[in-house]
Amino acid sequence: MNNAKNLFPPGWDEERVSSVIEYYDSRTDDELAEEIEAAFKDKAHTCTIRLDSMDGERSLEIEAMVDTGASYTIVPANLLRDLGVEPIDKITLFPADGHPVQYDIGQAIATINDRSIHTLVVFGDDNARALLGAYTLEGLRLAVDPAHGRLIPATTAWA
Repeated sequence: MNNAKNLFPPGWDEERVSSVIEYYDSRTDDELAEEIEAAFKDKAHTCTIRLDSMDGERSLEIEAMVDTGASYTIVPANLLRDLGVEPIDKITLFPADGHPVQYDIGQAIATINDRSIHTLVVFGDDNARALLGAYTLEGLRLAVDPAHGRLIPATTAWA
């Protein structure tokens, strides 16, 4: 009788693990990146983000689309004004159409999964969908798991 402990999760065995490793070893980095991007685009990854005013007096929860291609978190301006966020500067962003647009930026406290950070927020159009951008994600030390459509703790980063 074999008392060896199964090292694989339910439904997995050495043959299945080997075939997955063989598949990924046969793909180039560019092919793998394309697969990840396609998986990400096929699903609208969203998450709930709590934004607090810098004085902690007001907060709101919004559903935001996770967009690692966006530099900053963009929130409808009317929601930021209701939250008491004040513009501190302006920034020029290049939306998907490639034409530069100038936006106000402010500061808020962002919280996802019990992780909080002071972050920059862009005053988007009042009817725009909220976007969670890379600046806030990296500040919260979160990364996208495109295979499962969720955010996970980022345990490593580039120096």
